[in-house]
Amino acid sequence: MTKATRARYRLEFKLQALIEGSQIIAVMAHTLEVLKQTL
Repeated sequence: MTKATRARYRLEFKLQALIEGSQIIAVMAHTLEVLKQTL
C-alpha cells in the first residue's frame, strides 16, 4: 500500500466521521428542542 492510498483512506475515514458526527449533533439538537417545548 502506498502513502497516497493510505492518505486517501485516512481522508475518507475523516469525512465519514464528520458526516456521522454531524448527524448525531442534529439529532441531539432536535431532541433537545422537543424537550424544551414540552417544559
